[in-house]
Amino acid sequence: MVPGLDSAPLAASRRNPGQRVFPMSTKYSFDSKLSPAYELIYIEQCVAIAICSISNVSIDCFLFLLVLHVCGQLTILSRLIERYHESQDENLLELGTRCRCFRCIVENHVRLTRFMNLVESSFNGLILWQFLNNTVLFCVHGYHIVMVGKPTFSPICLMTIIFSQQDVNAQDTISVLLFVTVLIAIAFDFFIYCYVGEAIISKVCIVTIQLFNYCIPLSNALATFVIT
Repeated sequence: MVPGLDSAPLAASRRNPGQRVFPMSTKYSFDSKLSPAYELIYIEQCVAIAICSISNVSIDCFLFLLVLHVCGQLTILSRLIERYHESQDENLLELGTRCRCFRCIVENHVRLTRFMNLVESSFNGLILWQFLNNTVLFCVHGYHIVMVGKPTFSPICLMTIIFSQQDVNAQDTISVLLFVTVLIAIAFDFFIYCYVGEAIISKVCIVTIQLFNYCIPLSNALATFVIT
């Protein structure tokens, strides 16, 4: 379950408005509802939830930053290939200089390939786990939105909360709004993962088109296969 959005405390607070509940449902070997234990545990859970949330967001932001860096480097590589062909067509470079420029392009491509292999090996398993976890959470929280507050709500309880003029329990409203917030966050997480993959694919396609959009001399034909 997503930290900070366990349904058990919300359900318990609806049944017993005066009951002390924690952000996450937990069991302790002592009476955790007495002061000052309740206050200390409540603060500790809030801090833990904040740390877990920040850690999760930080990993996604770091991956997004790395992908943007690679996209920028691929754009530079595409521009180097374009300038190389322009100089070659206009005979602005001598043979030795042309070879050095082509070697620079190959070296940049090899460096980017190694960097992306490192990023993939570091984040591959983590992203797979996060994707599967988000899929399960999306289904569970969607089910909670439908089922929360029954029999007070119909299966379209979210629309009832937003548009109905009936007297709706405030706790049910808060529960549904929290679940909707988590669904939006999970959907945004899916968008980030899809965006970074699509960005890499589009930049690689641009480099490939840029490479084969010109006539390459036979002397450099073998070296082009290193780039592709």
